[in-house]
Amino acid sequence: MRKITLTLAALAAALVAAPASAQSPLEGLWTSPKGNVTVRIAPCGARLCGQVVEASAKAQRRAAKQGVPRLVGEPLLNNIEPAGPGKWKGRVYVPRLKSHVGGNITMQGRDRMQVSGCLAGILCKSAVYRRIG
Repeated sequence: MRKITLTLAALAAALVAAPASAQSPLEGLWTSPKGNVTVRIAPCGARLCGQVVEASAKAQRRAAKQGVPRLVGEPLLNNIEPAGPGKWKGRVYVPRLKSHVGGNITMQGRDRMQVSGCLAGILCKSAVYRRIG
């Protein structure tokens, strides 16, 4: 019994002493190129996701016309996972197409990231987001 207690105590001490997992450089608040949409990138399960947390009235009206009735709260980036140094891959929601497409995120310095998405590998679009928090 004493051996089990010591083993459990050692295991508990090791878990407490273990360092917290490192935060991804993508985590935080990012604004779109026009500054009309703010996205928060944060962990969602084992990966990262980006959800709209703020949008201008104009951006909300435009999204509604494209079939997204409530832009704030909409997950725009899903299943983000590392794809190399300074690079990630995942799914990007394109309201105009009403579809999630394969996407790539590339850091362009500490406070800028380029988000790119392609439909069928031929119809592609990218935008550079700026960190605001």
